[in-house]
Amino acid sequence: MNFGKSRDSLRSTTATKLAIGLGILGLAIGAAELLVPRRAAQSVGIHVPQSGVRVLGAREITSSLGLLIAKDKTPWLWARVAGDVLDMLAIAATGKKRPRVAMSLAAVAGVMMMDALAARATKAEKDRSEAALPDYSDRSGFPLPTQDMRGSARGTFEMPDDMRTPLFELSGK
Repeated sequence: MNFGKSRDSLRSTTATKLAIGLGILGLAIGAAELLVPRRAAQSVGIHVPQSGVRVLGAREITSSLGLLIAKDKTPWLWARVAGDVLDMLAIAATGKKRPRVAMSLAAVAGVMMMDALAARATKAEKDRSEAALPDYSDRSGFPLPTQDMRGSARGTFEMPDDMRTPLFELSGK
């Protein structure tokens, strides 16, 4: 049951939840790259100086914190997509162990697709919420302006012929 929530509000919560999940994932990856850079590089199959891995970790944490804190998550999701592209370039350029590099590229590509989908969904959510709603505050619901409707039911109103009901006389019982 959705208890009165519209489809759009369900989609928006799903997009927001996905963005938050990606932010948490980014924090975990960034923390690993900052705290154990050599192990992080080995697990991906690349040979990069530890300072380079730490820079990637700092970038990951920065974009993830921005994503988790910001009200508008779209630009931070696109920053994550750009970071994923950088990660893929770093893996492809410095990777030595082919099977591990291929798996790492596939994993980063999958995360990049989720980042891009979440960015598009949050942008669509923002566009829907900012869409101008029609303003009906100046409407009364009457066919004529209210000053023209005044008095129409008092004495100045004539019932149309097709609306009149014939009067029947009751026979003397």
